[in-house]
Amino acid sequence: MSFIDNIQAPDGAKKLFSGQVPEQTHLHQVHHSTATAAPDLVMQNIAVVEDVIRRGKDDAGLYGSPEFLAAVRHIKCNDLPAWMRLRSEIKREKPSGVRLLDIDRLSDEEDDYFVEVRPNTSDTLVRIVKNSCELCFDEDLREAFVTIPEVGTLRVQSQRCAEWLGHQYYKETQTSASDNALKQASATISGLCRYEACKPRCSSE
Repeated sequence: MSFIDNIQAPDGAKKLFSGQVPEQTHLHQVHHSTATAAPDLVMQNIAVVEDVIRRGKDDAGLYGSPEFLAAVRHIKCNDLPAWMRLRSEIKREKPSGVRLLDIDRLSDEEDDYFVEVRPNTSDTLVRIVKNSCELCFDEDLREAFVTIPEVGTLRVQSQRCAEWLGHQYYKETQTSASDNALKQASATISGLCRYEACKPRCSSE
């Protein structure tokens, strides 16, 4: 039984678990179910957050659970006024060791936190570079570089390289890479350039 399965549904509401489909006996009922699916999902996620607020006083770890952070993200995207009200309640009720800043950050970083949903963002960024760039390291400058076809040689830690990498990631996933993911990927790429590059030296254009 999952974390969400333990949550009590609001009075008068029917709770559906994965695999259960409400019986449909009339075409009108099918249309009604489809039309109310999104509001029902928002309410389910609100219930997840409210449950954590109630139980989080005794278990601060609930604020870092994947279910809670996914629920917060869904509410942010679909009902911002509801999230602002819940955020104020969290601020009042949360344990002192739980920071709202962390909740905001983690619930915004889907790629980095929920690695089971899709590949880690920084790993994807590194893969893009390994598959499309030539790596090199200049011992005199103590700098890592990548040579990109039709672009030229760029310093890994440069703004231009970060912009190119972010653009390539967006072209592949249709989502943006966070600054944190770009920094983590740049550090990994620098290490690859220094210890695994085919070319020990290169110069930037």
